[in-house]
Amino acid sequence: MAVGSLADRLAHGDEGAWEELYREYRRGVIALCMSFLHSREDALDAAEEAFLKAFRNSKTVIANGNVRAWLFTIAANTCKDLLRKRQRGQVWLKKWLPGKESTFQEPSVAETVEQQERHDAMRKAIAQLEETYRVPLVLRYYEDMDYDQIADMLSQIEGAPVQRGTVASRLNRAKQQLKEIMEGGPS
Repeated sequence: MAVGSLADRLAHGDEGAWEELYREYRRGVIALCMSFLHSREDALDAAEEAFLKAFRNSKTVIANGNVRAWLFTIAANTCKDLLRKRQRGQVWLKKWLPGKESTFQEPSVAETVEQQERHDAMRKAIAQLEETYRVPLVLRYYEDMDYDQIADMLSQIEGAPVQRGTVASRLNRAKQQLKEIMEGGPS
């Protein structure tokens, strides 16, 4: 079924459309959440929350619109909200425990996703990238989006126009930084 007709079906509350949306985009939403949160458990929770928010706001999907961009924007904003809440909690904790380092640290990807050593090293390296470079990299290589799709997605996430050339530049910089990290050089 075409994405446009899926958007129309979602906007009209078709339950079958929700199942289709979930099957089609679950993996991508989780990957996007992983790029923000670096924890499989947190990413799964955030992805579930994003789907719930999408369901609650189904009237905001534009008939014949880009369902993927709409859903991924909801997921990105859900992750950003979670990170802001987490940061506020750590600031509060540090205020009440002066002189002590916070013991709350994000689990590394290698601790949460047990796979081959090289795969883990790559995920760790990706996690070290700034969000500006990490998100386009995940969208390109994990979600197989083209540069124009990534530019549209980033424009929605960042709330300002992002050009195709900017995407190319960010991906190039992300690859350079990944290479340096994987080779153990400066990032």
